Amino acid sequence: MNASTLHPTIDETSRKIIEEKMQERSSKPTYERLYDLNKEKMQKHAENVMKAPAGQQEQKKVTKRENLEQTLYEDAQRRKVELEAKKKELDKERLKPKESKFVNDKSDKYVIKRFDKELKQAEQELLTEEGYQNNEE
Repeated sequence: MNASTLHPTIDETSRKIIEEKMQERSSKPTYERLYDLNKEKMQKHAENVMKAPAGQQEQKKVTKRENLEQTLYEDAQRRKVELEAKKKELDKERLKPKESKFVNDKSDKYVIKRFDKELKQAEQELLTEEGYQNNEE
């Protein structure tokens, strides 16, 4: 294989751009260059703010405040309507008669078993009382 195919090459235009950037960057440390860039950006922003008429800035503040108040009012109304709808739904649920029993087959079997047991005990007590009464006579 040819060695030149394994390495990427940079064309002449790209090389010139890189050299210019390196010269700019080598003249100042990075932190100073970034500080200056940020300073320029802040100055441009301050100039733009100063160019805007003072009345226009006040107008924006008033409009924002009115929009905020309107938005908050609409949000409060929406929440109030949602709360009322939830209350109505809950009231409907509470007033609806219960269709299902709280009893299932196992509880029915338990009740029947318990009844049979109590019935047998009552029969035993009756027989026992009759036996005592017959013996006393």
